[in-house]
Amino acid sequence: MPRCYQLKSFSVPSPNLAVFAATTHPRFTNLRRVIETSLPGVTCDRPPGHFIGLRSEEEIRLAGVTDTAPLLALLSLLGSVVSVCDTCEISECLNFYQVPERSDATAEVWRYTDLGRHVYLAKYRSIVTSAQSVADLLNRHTNLHPRLRSADVVVSVPSSSAGTGRMDLAAYCAREIARERRVSVVALQRNRTVSSQKDVPRDERIANQMNSMVLSTRIQGARALILDDIYTDGGTMREACRATRAAGARVVMALNAAKTVTGAQGFWL
Repeated sequence: MPRCYQLKSFSVPSPNLAVFAATTHPRFTNLRRVIETSLPGVTCDRPPGHFIGLRSEEEIRLAGVTDTAPLLALLSLLGSVVSVCDTCEISECLNFYQVPERSDATAEVWRYTDLGRHVYLAKYRSIVTSAQSVADLLNRHTNLHPRLRSADVVVSVPSSSAGTGRMDLAAYCAREIARERRVSVVALQRNRTVSSQKDVPRDERIANQMNSMVLSTRIQGARALILDDIYTDGGTMREACRATRAAGARVVMALNAAKTVTGAQGFWL
């Protein structure tokens, strides 16, 4: 399972140094890659860090920073989302889907986050106003993110609700973001039947999705932004990334509405 994290604190004491702490050990983050791909010309190097316990701070040496404002804005933005270390260049989720009220609570009694409630109502109850609320939040984040907003094509992940009559939330949000950014939208298609990820044992989820998607439209050299509604263990996104690269994308990024806590490898709430 891909590791995920959230920035809990950060500072930029000088243009050539950033200090951060995350919800997992700093060495298990992909923050250097995110900074370098989001801020052209900036390079990062990890000096010998000073670690105290599991939630320690780490220093990153920076080069090429002429103005610290974009860096501070990016770090602030990353502090509001859940970042995932998967096969995409950048992979982010706006928030968790559900969270436990206490450490011993079973999943059946976890509460929805505000975003998670909208995702549930749109995905399973086809409430259009909730779908629009999710799309608006995804659009806002894309507009603020210096790398995500560079996408020139939006890719929607195929829905597990096909044939059920329920709303395809990922496709709805992909269309809204593409319309806002005035770029094209393409949809991944299934080339074989798969089971819904939530119904598949965790150790079988990657195999359930493997080689199950195809993008019929060639997007040679594109900067692709893959859109999905719920990120669980990463099997669906892993396959979506593979199929998008196979269609010719040069850059593959991912944005998801919500992340399940189950499958949040290495994350402390």
